[in-house]
Amino acid sequence: MNIKEVSTSSLMESFMQSTIEDEKHITSRLALVVHSNNSGSTSCITRHPIENWRLGLGEVISVSDVVNELSKIDDLSEANDNDWRESYTDENILVKNNKTLVWHTPRQSRKLYLTKDSVTVTVPPLLYIYKTPNRSGTPWLQVFALAANKRPKLTAKLYHAPLMNIYSDGRLCLGNIKLPTKVTSQTIEQVEKEFFYSRFTHPNHSHLTRKQVNIEAFYKQKEKTGKNILTTELMPTGKHLVDVIG
Repeated sequence: MNIKEVSTSSLMESFMQSTIEDEKHITSRLALVVHSNNSGSTSCITRHPIENWRLGLGEVISVSDVVNELSKIDDLSEANDNDWRESYTDENILVKNNKTLVWHTPRQSRKLYLTKDSVTVTVPPLLYIYKTPNRSGTPWLQVFALAANKRPKLTAKLYHAPLMNIYSDGRLCLGNIKLPTKVTSQTIEQVEKEFFYSRFTHPNHSHLTRKQVNIEAFYKQKEKTGKNILTTELMPTGKHLVDVIG
């Protein structure tokens, strides 16, 4: 169990904000009180029940008892986190936990902001793999293309997304993009907004499409004709869904 130092005010603010939406009434249930003499050479901890906002009679407890009490709170907090993550019912979500979120989107019309102008094209179904910040403090996002709008199976083939700013392994070159730092109910919306509102400035590899093309000219031709980017125009990565999400 990791215990982080936080200020009392920030702790209370965080607690209130996290509970105000689903709890109309907050009740104090338990207090741990530290007692010591003036020199600090002798001290003890007592545990007190709280009833009707009054501190009840306490009992002396050990440090291990304190750790157990904090562990109970930590376990309850983790359980609540799992509850909201498990509440996802969206068919587009494939993996969800406190560090990773994987989802897919159907073929859809998107505006792409290029270096000097913008185009609107129908992009193929996409697979997003978002991970919270690693040790370097940077969030991770991979984007691949899929062949069909339906929920992909683990055996589904992955294609290179025909979009700039993406490396050959699917990783996004973040540039000035500010991805969220944790998984919440807003993460998908935030990631997609940051991704498509950024400027697509440069190809990061030579396999954006099956045939070598000037990618900006390719986009503009699709916009002019109103045709979709076809699966037959996508370059396979040689990987399947199971290879990237286990």
